[in-house]
Amino acid sequence: MVQHFPLAWEAYVAGHHGSVFGAWMDSAWEEATLGLPPARGRPAGCPGFAEMDLALRRLAVAKVVEAAVLVEVHRAIDAVRRYARRLLRAWRAADLYTVRRAYARGFRWAEVLGELGAGLLAPHAGSLGWIVLGAAVGRCRRACRNAAAGGVLPDGSGGEVLDEVRGAVGRLANASTRAVLQPLLALAPPEHDRGPHPLEEARYVHHLHLAIASADVAVLSALRGVTAPLPVLALDAERLVFHGREFRLSDIPRTQAAALWVLAESAGRPVPRAVIRSEGRIQTPENRLEEIMSRLRRQLALLVGREPPVAGVGPKEIREIIRGERGPSPHQGPYILRLSPESVRVTLPRPAWMRRP
Repeated sequence: MVQHFPLAWEAYVAGHHGSVFGAWMDSAWEEATLGLPPARGRPAGCPGFAEMDLALRRLAVAKVVEAAVLVEVHRAIDAVRRYARRLLRAWRAADLYTVRRAYARGFRWAEVLGELGAGLLAPHAGSLGWIVLGAAVGRCRRACRNAAAGGVLPDGSGGEVLDEVRGAVGRLANASTRAVLQPLLALAPPEHDRGPHPLEEARYVHHLHLAIASADVAVLSALRGVTAPLPVLALDAERLVFHGREFRLSDIPRTQAAALWVLAESAGRPVPRAVIRSEGRIQTPENRLEEIMSRLRRQLALLVGREPPVAGVGPKEIREIIRGERGPSPHQGPYILRLSPESVRVTLPRPAWMRRP
């Protein structure tokens, strides 16, 4: 791949992050809402800054990007960093007014950065297609991320969300690029019924979001010549994969497996207790769900403990993945799976014992 398109990865990253930096504040917002500490070595947990900086340096060496443009790009990056930090501080202080202002101003700077990123490689022959593709995928991911927060896609259809990506892929696909682009070529809306109920729409959006994110990561990894990272949690009707360890879903009691499944379908978002009981077909009263969640945390730690320990993940980290949120009164708060949607993969159909008759 590199010998045919020496700047393909840089072009894709420039376009992708030029667009995805528009969603960078969404990432900081997500980090704040999940209560996670800022990622070490990255400003306020922003993904992609290191990759973007590396791409820019390579492009500068290749004399594709003017030094003056780099100055403007890094000025925009600094502004986005500044407002993201302000957003996180305001969130922790429960100052929602400042949160909204920081989000809005940071987002405007992110859009400026997007315009700069989209134009970085335009004069360079052969790279514009990769910029366009990267930007299209970035916009698609942002639409799905925003929709996931409300559970509804803006246009109401996954097909329309993917049209821009399909068009960009079609202009690039040929004999030499097909293998790299295959994850995006195979991308399609989730193949299951969408009902009028808000929960059904939310699940559809979640699965579409995961499909786009997985394809995006696979293409980025292929362009760099590295193996795509595996999801932290993967579920299907028979298997559970957690931190690279595979087990039978039947290794977990059905009530706990059902609770985990429902939380995984809404990873990163609070799930009301009534929804967990209804969707998981759990008979335990809402005010006793703590017992199920405590056992589930211990069960996950026990499963991973059967194998050699996963680097950087111990029993404490595993137990903190599932967190109970404060509710209007004791034993009424929702639960949240503290993993980003991109790190969770749920493959339908659900287990037979979770399906409604």
